[in-house]
Amino acid sequence: MTFNSRFLHLWPWLGCCMFIPSRVPDLREPDEIGISPALTMGATSTAMATAVPMGCPSGPLHLSGSTLITDPGTPDASSPDAQEHPVNELPPETLRYLLNSRYCEVDRLSNIAMELFGHLQPGWSRVQAICGWVNWKVAFGYHHARSSKTASGCVYRAHRSLRDFSISL
Repeated sequence: MTFNSRFLHLWPWLGCCMFIPSRVPDLREPDEIGISPALTMGATSTAMATAVPMGCPSGPLHLSGSTLITDPGTPDASSPDAQEHPVNELPPETLRYLLNSRYCEVDRLSNIAMELFGHLQPGWSRVQAICGWVNWKVAFGYHHARSSKTASGCVYRAHRSLRDFSISL
């Protein structure tokens, strides 16, 4: 993985560019990030990501990384009896994931989501239908990415490509 950019001014940046902690035992090589010029980075780990905050100075920035991971290829665990909970029953710490963001406009996606999946029984089967639709209709690819591309733009355009699967329906 490589990333090259040029900043005109000091730029605060937060990247999720390391394996999630639960997968670290599966690494066959170190999970190292190369940064040029050398920058001081912090790291904050959660169960889902390792966030790396840094201040990028003006000028060029080159990030690189390479590792090898063992993955048995087994499907994720399933939970057919999982239930969908109304928003008012969700723990407060989860609500931030339901808010609009620059890349995922919940208000624009709500109507299309209801059109596509509102008729399905809430719960596991609806989640699987959404995942299936995303895997069928959306391609992941940095080569199609641009800073102005959003999830709704991906849904409403013929060329459906995202730079981050976390912003999908």
